[in-house]
Amino acid sequence: MKLTNLLRFGSRASMAAIFLSSGIDVMKHPEGRAEVVKEFLDQVRSVVPGLPEDNVTLVKANAAVQVGASVLFALGFGTRLTAWILAATLMPTTYAAHAYWRIEDPKLRSMQKTHFNKNLGILGGLLLAALESKKRTE
Repeated sequence: MKLTNLLRFGSRASMAAIFLSSGIDVMKHPEGRAEVVKEFLDQVRSVVPGLPEDNVTLVKANAAVQVGASVLFALGFGTRLTAWILAATLMPTTYAAHAYWRIEDPKLRSMQKTHFNKNLGILGGLLLAALESKKRTE
C-alpha cells in the first residue's frame, strides 16, 4: 500500500471515528439529544411540511445515517458521497446543539464555542474529501 493511500485511510478513519462513536451513543440514548434540538426541529417543521413530529425518531435516524456513512467513508467506499452525507448531517447538528451565541454562562458558552469550531474543522475536512478529484496523481 502506498504511503499516500495509507494516509488517506488514516485521515478518513479519524474523521469518521467521531461520527461512529457519537452516532452509536445517540442511537442508544437519543432522548437528551432530542431535547437539545427540539427548538431547531420545530423551526425546520415550519418550512418542511410532513416532517415527523417525533424528535427521538429523527435524532435516531440522523445518528443511523452518520454511523452507516462513517463506516463507508472510513473504508473508502463512496468517499465523495459519504463525505457529503456526513457534512449534511453535521451542519444542522452543529447549529442546533452548539449554538454558543445563545448561552449566557461564560464557561458553558466557551465550551459550546469550542465544539462549534471543532465541528467547523471537521466540516472543512469533509468538504475537502468530497471535492477531491476522482483521479489522483500519486
